[in-house]
Amino acid sequence: MEGSVDLLREACATGRRFARAELDARRDAGERAAESGIGLRALVRAHLALVREIQPRLPIREMTCLLGALEQAVRQQEAARREFIDDLMYGGSDLGRLAERFGLRL
Repeated sequence: MEGSVDLLREACATGRRFARAELDARRDAGERAAESGIGLRALVRAHLALVREIQPRLPIREMTCLLGALEQAVRQQEAARREFIDDLMYGGSDLGRLAERFGLRL
């Protein structure tokens, strides 16, 4: 979760959405977490705890932005899950690597 606090604070302070590179960096961090045995559920809980930690110190405008950033990250995870299911159903990818990305051990 390194860099998550600073990234969330900056996004909230400026009102901007995450850039593609920032989302890719979060995805890479999630993959590293999965490779080290941290499941997706635990990772999401850790990020929600981080949001709860930051939230009380934010003005309303920044809180709205924080929720938008969280929603953006969740939507990206949903897309990754759909990709995983599509790959399971139709093939075309290394399923072991995809499973590890979600903290699964096949």
